[in-house]
Amino acid sequence: MMIRQAFLLTIFSIPCIYGAVGGLVGRTQAAGAKGFLTCNGRPEGGVLIKLYDDDRGINSTDQPIN
Repeated sequence: MMIRQAFLLTIFSIPCIYGAVGGLVGRTQAAGAKGFLTCNGRPEGGVLIKLYDDDRGINSTDQPIN
């Protein structure tokens, strides 16, 4: 009886643990922006804009988005 309970607990715990960890690690997201850039009220062209991820979780290193 004890082995059966341990087995059932393990089987039902795996999806919960995977869902909790899987949502924090390795999730691919996309972001974009649309608009125009001005400098002193004049439109600016030919400017490269880089987006950075904002990690506030376990790994808080900011890396450029490619």
